[in-house]
Amino acid sequence: MAEIIRFGHGTIQGEVNPVNGQLVSLIFNGIEYFHDGGKSSFNGLGWGNSEIVPYPIFGPADNQEVKVDYKTFSLEQHGISRHTNENPFVPQVQEKSNILTLVQKYSGQDISNPKYESGNGRPEHLNWLPYTLEKTFELTDKGLICKLTVTNNSEINMPYMIGWHPAFKVQGTVEEGEFVDDRGIKIATLADVIKYSNIPPQEALTKERMNSITYRNKNTGQGVRVSSENFSNNVMLWSPSYDAGMLCIEHTSRLPIFNGEKHFADLDRFESLAPGQSRTYSILVQPLK
Repeated sequence: MAEIIRFGHGTIQGEVNPVNGQLVSLIFNGIEYFHDGGKSSFNGLGWGNSEIVPYPIFGPADNQEVKVDYKTFSLEQHGISRHTNENPFVPQVQEKSNILTLVQKYSGQDISNPKYESGNGRPEHLNWLPYTLEKTFELTDKGLICKLTVTNNSEINMPYMIGWHPAFKVQGTVEEGEFVDDRGIKIATLADVIKYSNIPPQEALTKERMNSITYRNKNTGQGVRVSSENFSNNVMLWSPSYDAGMLCIEHTSRLPIFNGEKHFADLDRFESLAPGQSRTYSILVQPLK
């Protein structure tokens, strides 16, 4: 089994599982703030990941299909970058002890669809336009900075959605958990988020025109502030159950499509890269104690 990769800065330390390229630990002043679902040894409750990069779609695709320039692609929930068994994020050599970069290079080949079973109507393989996705974690005095850089390696314009889907520990009980805006005004409780996370079709609580949300224990103040740049101020809040012990604050370039609308039919509503073009997105996670 590949060894966990560790990096740090002062009183904040991080760990990445090289098997799936996921950040699986974020410790500040001796307190763990990250859900450990992405560890190879994980057998607990809640989501079986610690973080993923939804790309080139965020949320589901209608009939698992998207079309670009008269080409049809097969994509499942949150796209293709999350499927790291055949599409890995490869750790790069660490030049500094507080920075870790992982790179996913995808050439357009078919990869197996983990949701496919004979007769279930889902595609056996997933595919997309060639791209490079670089994910950099940097620990600073402010906290964790996650930068995502996507490059279009295809020969046509590439429309897309992108987001970051990190999972955090609850820090206390569900009843003590709340979400507040930058003015400290409560926008939801953790119980609210769990309720909305179990109501189809959205199965999450969505927030627009917000680029910063804080989750905290209302009694101790312990939690995380998650803010972003270049994500169009769209955030989804998700937690699967009362006993999961985790929650997600997901920044995305566009909220998911749930009404049967076809992805990329209206290109003005999505991000786009010309051949060879790159774009970077940034998220800051500030642990609170």
